[in-house]
Amino acid sequence: ALESYHYDLSGRSVNGALELDNGIAVGAGVDFALTGAIDGEGRLTGRLESVAAGFQADLACAPLPELDFTVERSLVQDFGFQGMAHAGGDLWLSAFGIDYVVLDSTWTDTRTVSVFIYPGTHWVGDALAYGPDENIFYGDYPVTYGGGETRTDLVEFTPGGNILRRVPMDHRCGGLAWRDGRVWSVNNEDGLVVALDSLATVVESVAVDLPYMDYLTWDGEHFWTMSYLESLVYRVAPDGVVDGVIRLPDWPQEGDIAYSSGLSVRGGKLVVARQQVLGASLLQELTVE
Repeated sequence: ALESYHYDLSGRSVNGALELDNGIAVGAGVDFALTGAIDGEGRLTGRLESVAAGFQADLACAPLPELDFTVERSLVQDFGFQGMAHAGGDLWLSAFGIDYVVLDSTWTDTRTVSVFIYPGTHWVGDALAYGPDENIFYGDYPVTYGGGETRTDLVEFTPGGNILRRVPMDHRCGGLAWRDGRVWSVNNEDGLVVALDSLATVVESVAVDLPYMDYLTWDGEHFWTMSYLESLVYRVAPDGVVDGVIRLPDWPQEGDIAYSSGLSVRGGKLVVARQQVLGASLLQELTVE
């Protein structure tokens, strides 16, 4: 199976064709060659081929509109986390080895909430959503990893940290969001965002044309999701069309690796987070133009 990657490619246009300066290396030294041309609508069309892998494929892609934004405020934390959700004026973070860390609206006061998946066993999910209708949080608990069946439990818990129930989902969850009275989940294996009923059964699905989606939130009109490594935030229409991208500023400096670690929307502001390999995290609140 082939995986999807993002690459920065350099080259030049020669008689309408695109000649690349570099090949594409994927995995253990497998070389891919891309040949293509830019058409009159700005789309790159061509062919991707690997002799070593015995692989050939036609390709077509187009640049996404880049969205303008303003960074309203930033906060560096000395711990890593995975997933976030707004609940009222508070921002909840799923912190590694710390429990849930709750920031107030000023981002100055914090408290922690412990959730125990088993007696004496602290838990935070890789994804987080808040359902205001019933004042319930939703997280994910991976039941299986890799190979064979891949499954995640949807965990419902109260703001006080009490688990109400665990319900099995039929996919590995890549992000959770609350939209129109339902929990929505990212299913990267099938390239879908899916709506779940009270038994975590899929009742609606939307195909999204992205190679990978990390985390999920809903602003009332669009979904938002992140890339894993490229510091990109995508805006996704309800029908799954990706209609805009935000290219986040380099952090902490150009060339350093920063992983996505969550996003959430409140009051028209988009909060995004990234973290370094060693654990420091950066929260940024954005106004998107």
